[in-house]
Amino acid sequence: MFNHGDKVTCKIARREITDAKISINNDGKCFICQNEKDGAIADNLFSYRYSWGVSKDFTNMFLSDLKPTRTSGKDLIKLDLRN
Repeated sequence: MFNHGDKVTCKIARREITDAKISINNDGKCFICQNEKDGAIADNLFSYRYSWGVSKDFTNMFLSDLKPTRTSGKDLIKLDLRN
């Protein structure tokens, strides 16, 4: 479904979150890291201020509209396969 570091958008407690990443701790606990809603503490915040805990199937009673964001060109790694 989602992987550690995936960029996402969602709504947390009806607040629209347009800049966020999925964080998955070594113990399998899942979080949405973002700068809008404080809720839980992820091991890796990816430089965001807050994280919101979600279940392993990425659900939570306050979470809705969780979607992956499109990757922009600046997020891609350029590979040179000519060698």
